[in-house]
Amino acid sequence: MTEKATYDFCGSGLRLEAEDAEIAEMFGRGFGGFIAGDERSFAKPPFVLRIGTGEPVAAEDLPLVWEGTFPEGGAGRLFETEERCRLEVAGACVLDIAPASRQASVALAPGGGRRFMGSASMLLLDFVLLAGEQHLVHAACLTRPKTGGAILVCGPSGGGKTTTAIALSRGGFGLMTDDAGVIAFGPDSVRAWGLPRGLKVHKHTAALMPWLAPLLGEHWDGSGEQGLPLCDVAGHLDLAKPTLVPLEAVIVLGSRSAGGHGIEPVPKSAALIEIAADNIAWYASGAPQRSAQMFDALGRALAAVPTYRLHAGPDLDALPAFVKRFLEGAV
Repeated sequence: MTEKATYDFCGSGLRLEAEDAEIAEMFGRGFGGFIAGDERSFAKPPFVLRIGTGEPVAAEDLPLVWEGTFPEGGAGRLFETEERCRLEVAGACVLDIAPASRQASVALAPGGGRRFMGSASMLLLDFVLLAGEQHLVHAACLTRPKTGGAILVCGPSGGGKTTTAIALSRGGFGLMTDDAGVIAFGPDSVRAWGLPRGLKVHKHTAALMPWLAPLLGEHWDGSGEQGLPLCDVAGHLDLAKPTLVPLEAVIVLGSRSAGGHGIEPVPKSAALIEIAADNIAWYASGAPQRSAQMFDALGRALAAVPTYRLHAGPDLDALPAFVKRFLEGAV
């Protein structure tokens, strides 16, 4: 029997049809906060994802644009044209996406569901959001105290987004996500929200924040990180519900300060170059259409809000009050 469910990602709809109840349940655990009762409220038809088991269809003559190792481990290959995107997760699944028709399918190998819920599901979500005119950005997203507006904290992997997001949400900022922000555009405003995901805490972050120690285990992966579910930090951090709110500022992370914290305006052109380098895919054959859409979205968002560079010092307990005072005086 086919398992069905509808998801509402702040206006971007997804209809799931899965042959296997276990994978439907796994998808629900990953994105359960977005389950919707009725898809008739969507402004556009929802994306349809069909998950089945068995051998995937051949890649035909699709161009190979990437081959390598996923952040969570395991080998993969990506094929992409303007009409079709195909991601192969070795030994686990193949994801096929047809953006124009808002259709996607997954062919699962036995036991491949957990691997699908890694990079493959995030690629799918990227297309689902694009279909709803939203853009998935590699950035932390937090709400400001008092105003409730959003700030995006941007930087490459290993640049301190999670550490900064944890520190700020320890002191009154509401944490939506530490690495999966979303930007959207209203009639006369830029809005943002964040996809809640478990934190990936580095051992250096744990050393800077001793209060984390009781929440962490003994095992660190090859990158010196370990996962920390949001439910485990709910009593320690201010967590914000993933809701579209006005975007009020973008903060680009700079080098760490050996002394006190520092923050200053950064030219929008410089911010765009840095953030685009971390968010836009460039292949030997050129940039796909979704990269051009992302660059346009980043440019529009940065043009509409103030942009700053933050140099965080070692006293992370003082960081929330420092950033709060600065933003209250500047924004």
